[in-house]
Amino acid sequence: MNVTQLFLYPVKSMKGIPVNEAELSERGFQLDRRWMVVDENGLFISQRSQPKLAAIQVTVDTTILRLSTTSDPTGVAIPLIPKAEQPSIRVKVWKSDCVALGGFETANIWLSAQLSIKCQLVYMPEDTKRGIALN
Repeated sequence: MNVTQLFLYPVKSMKGIPVNEAELSERGFQLDRRWMVVDENGLFISQRSQPKLAAIQVTVDTTILRLSTTSDPTGVAIPLIPKAEQPSIRVKVWKSDCVALGGFETANIWLSAQLSIKCQLVYMPEDTKRGIALN
């Protein structure tokens, strides 16, 4: 088997970032799917219900996560790895209930405007474990 392309998806359901290599951790590729968008009830929002997510570009550097679109190239920037002091909230990803970090108000306002719904960006910290559903 040959790997011909490799992408990281720092924010679930948003555009991926092409990379030449990725660091593997206990939870998969480092920085992959650590962020996600949830609705007012903490339910994960995917492209299935919000296709506009696919148009949001994600870029990362050593300390910043930036979300932008072609119509808003400046977008919004937040710390790539949030502080543990961020408020924790209960979220649901498919069938898994878990704890995430929230409180990213600037990003929440920006995302809510982009998607035309009230939503928020949350981060899955290292101590949050989510099982894999096997059918």
